Amino acid sequence: MAPPSAPAPRPPTQGGTASRAAADRRLLELVERELERAPDVTESSVGVTVLGRAVTLTGEVASHPEKRSAERAALSVPGVRAMAGKITVRPHLGRVSDVDVTREVAAALVAAVEVPDQDVLGTVTDHVVTLSGTVRSVPEREAAVLAVHDLPGVAGVHDHVVVQPVD
Repeated sequence: MAPPSAPAPRPPTQGGTASRAAADRRLLELVERELERAPDVTESSVGVTVLGRAVTLTGEVASHPEKRSAERAALSVPGVRAMAGKITVRPHLGRVSDVDVTREVAAALVAAVEVPDQDVLGTVTDHVVTLSGTVRSVPEREAAVLAVHDLPGVAGVHDHVVVQPVD
């Protein structure tokens, strides 16, 4: 009599590891395709990994708007359940100098109607803007930060603006 043979391996079920890996590979392809279509994202500078429908974006981009655009593109793909944004903003990638950033900061603060004239000053060092001065309300301070945050070449903003309400 022949010895009993081991049962044949069963194919992976719908929730099995193999099907999850295949679903993750498909999701990876969809996210990469969406990044390619995003007009303001340099797709080759953004890496994508997927595990359990959670997407991780890595790499370096030249601006905060490019980073946010990549994150929005990834989150727009059906099937993505979570996203970790590990993209670093390196303004030097766009070849914008601190002098260029300083000019843009000055123009943005003048153009921001919510920010009182001459009350907020911006200085730029290594693509980081430091705002200082005094405003009358929190919305005025927030408007100053928003006015400069997304400018080309800005890597970050330090808010040292003081709110002193008028009596």
